[in-house]
Amino acid sequence: MQLSRRSPIVSGRPLATDHCNTAMPVYLPTAATGNSRVLVTLGPAGELMGLSYPHIDFAQNIREGLTAIHIAPAGRRPARAVWLFDDRWDRTQSYAPGSNVVHTTLASEPLGLTVEITDAVPPDSALLARRFVLRSHIPTARTVSVLHYFYFTLGEVPWKQSVRYLPDVGAMVQYFRDIAVAVGGDAFTAFRCGRARDGERSAKTDIADGALTGQPEDIGEVDFAVAWTLKLRTRAQTRVLMISAAETEAAALRQLSEAKQTRFAQLAAAAQRSDRAFGRLPRRASPAVRREGVARACASAGSTDTRSSPGKPSMGPAGDGSFAEAHERAVLSLRLLQDAETGAIAAAPEFDPTYERCGGYGYCWPRDGAYAAMALAEIGHRDDAERFLDWCAAAQGEDGLWRQRYWADASLGPSWCAPERREQLDQSATVLFLAGKLLASLRGRPRTTFMDRHGLMIERGARALIAAADLERMHCPACDLWESFQGAFTYTAAAIHGALGLLRTPIAKRLGPDAQKAAREIQRAIKSTVCGKLWLGTHLARGIATDGSVDGHIDSSILGALEPFNLLSLDDEAERAMVEHSVATIEEHLGTSGADGNGIFRFQFDTYLGGTIGCVNTLWLAKVLLRLAQWYQGRNDKRAADYLQRAKSHLRFCLKHRTPTGLFPELIGRTPDTPYWAAPHAWASALFVGCAMLLQSVAGDHDG
Repeated sequence: MQLSRRSPIVSGRPLATDHCNTAMPVYLPTAATGNSRVLVTLGPAGELMGLSYPHIDFAQNIREGLTAIHIAPAGRRPARAVWLFDDRWDRTQSYAPGSNVVHTTLASEPLGLTVEITDAVPPDSALLARRFVLRSHIPTARTVSVLHYFYFTLGEVPWKQSVRYLPDVGAMVQYFRDIAVAVGGDAFTAFRCGRARDGERSAKTDIADGALTGQPEDIGEVDFAVAWTLKLRTRAQTRVLMISAAETEAAALRQLSEAKQTRFAQLAAAAQRSDRAFGRLPRRASPAVRREGVARACASAGSTDTRSSPGKPSMGPAGDGSFAEAHERAVLSLRLLQDAETGAIAAAPEFDPTYERCGGYGYCWPRDGAYAAMALAEIGHRDDAERFLDWCAAAQGEDGLWRQRYWADASLGPSWCAPERREQLDQSATVLFLAGKLLASLRGRPRTTFMDRHGLMIERGARALIAAADLERMHCPACDLWESFQGAFTYTAAAIHGALGLLRTPIAKRLGPDAQKAAREIQRAIKSTVCGKLWLGTHLARGIATDGSVDGHIDSSILGALEPFNLLSLDDEAERAMVEHSVATIEEHLGTSGADGNGIFRFQFDTYLGGTIGCVNTLWLAKVLLRLAQWYQGRNDKRAADYLQRAKSHLRFCLKHRTPTGLFPELIGRTPDTPYWAAPHAWASALFVGCAMLLQSVAGDHDG
């Protein structure tokens, strides 16, 4: 039985076009910045698309944050303000190297003007600092106004808000219950409070002529605008805007006041230092994954031009398309997506807050979070991986399992894969697999400490997983990882097999002999079923349908039989052949090809978003190909080289289809309104980090 994935597509709705007349139902951000306390998403014109606080998933406190330019007319004819998303601007956007600080440059030949925006979130704050630099290309003096429009929905509630202008501190303050924002910075020359989406009463309407009325307050569904008016010649002028978030109005104003005492350059530099410190792999990372080694391997893997097509934002100077740059961006994306307080890892920043086109992404799927935590541990951030396990303990259900998705505070998120015969057992198995991997790397006192910290959670999860197994059908009826099918699945079974295999010691002692025996029987039954009943000669079947028949559809999730769960061993000739044939079948039947490389679909007849290519799936396939290349190296170098080149082709495809600033998405669309979907995506970023690690061991002798 096929289930609906996420939610039905609502056709005919704009994605990010009609800013002026309606709030965007779906956002496709090109960049994200933050510091694990605040998560901000940006559009190609520097639009503020999301501002999540006090956690990175909730609340998403802004619906629109837009900037317009008004140039006073030389004659009597009135001039209208021009929004930065207008087609009269050519836009470029990029990250400062080694950091999550974002640079956006907008140049307009008709207006004779360039606007540069730099966005930075300093560490240990809940504050976004934005620097605007304006340069005129016309020698005569002009009066230019920079107008900022804000429609905050604090607490994700549009109503019952209160906003007012405080002239003594030169700041706008809006609050709702336990969330307040203060917007200030360099002194404003005009302001206006209004009612959002209410015609003449809206501050947005007032922006058109460049003159704000000065209305000092409003309540309800509110909006507001602030402006700077400059006398602009060819010499650049700079202004700084700050958005401070806190639990109370007084705290938001205090944070704003403290930030205003610091130069913007210092705030941005602090953000860059913090990001670069994270990007430098800790000393405790094994030599095999030290950043310098990864960089050399990535460089040897080659690069590709990933700049966007004409008319779209380009990658900018930091986006040279190299594998090393992509690895750096993937690592920094993982930092953005882990909540500082709880350790939860969001799948992606929310971009569809009202579920117009999907069921939302701004939640923690235990499975996706576990993959991200594995990558963090691999590159030396083990503490962050263990913090994720702490979050898992808080989110674990009374039955020992984990549900589909959660908020960062570990409360259950809105879900559709409910326990009633639609449980996603792979979520629980992947969490336990992560715990087993972290445990397996420890000896002596550190292992005891780990067990003291996480042992009870692991034991409860293992018992629940054993109870959910089925010796005949591998596991009880469940929903697959794509949230589309019911039955028993090769991928889910492989996850269960891998989790139970890693939990034999020292968890085995806590489980007792009966549970140990059951776990071994489950593993044998899974291996026998997958290698016997589900091997179709050309590929592994997706699984067993609810009626007991074999579901032979080609599904990329069968890659999990090798990566990461190692149900199949490359050291076994027959099992290695299963992997190789399955990979070839996936490439043949799910693959796409083109000058920019090769991507793959998630599974046969996938119709989500009209049929999208999976960035996650393509990276997953690349990782399996790299493992094959690694195994054949020194045994059959010609075959190793072939697998390496095929992996590179898939990697280049994903590099080409990142966001304009280099963020990896979950999905790659085939229509202009969905060029990518859900970025930055934690699982995709984690997979690329893993691919970079493998490149280090296989790329050097087979460059091409």
